[in-house]
Amino acid sequence: MISMGNVTILDYKEIEHCKIDVNDLAYNTVNTWQKGRTKAEKIKDTMLGKMAEDAFISALKKVDIGFYHSYDSFRNDNYKLHAPFDGLLIGNLSKEVINFINNSVVSDGPKLSVDVKNKIRCFGGYTVE
Repeated sequence: MISMGNVTILDYKEIEHCKIDVNDLAYNTVNTWQKGRTKAEKIKDTMLGKMAEDAFISALKKVDIGFYHSYDSFRNDNYKLHAPFDGLLIGNLSKEVINFINNSVVSDGPKLSVDVKNKIRCFGGYTVE
């Protein structure tokens, strides 16, 4: 990894790739802001997003920052529900936080209410899109 000012370059070989079937993710992804995407477009976009997330997580690990957690790393729905956010910045990702978020998604759907987001903040967490 090389840093120059506001730019960090991470060699592709340094990226830890998460093994997730992007087909399942793409199939259950709702066209929230890009209306009318085809299945092929959603798969391509999902793959690109996961690659970017893998690079981001790998870069954070290189500088000893371990408080970003991909939603996919703690969700419990087998990728069947639309993800409410990409990741969570939190110092302590406890079982209580994981259960609270997963239960909220199952009971209320993927669009988190203001109350749910405020409760996540009370736990010391911030959602990342």
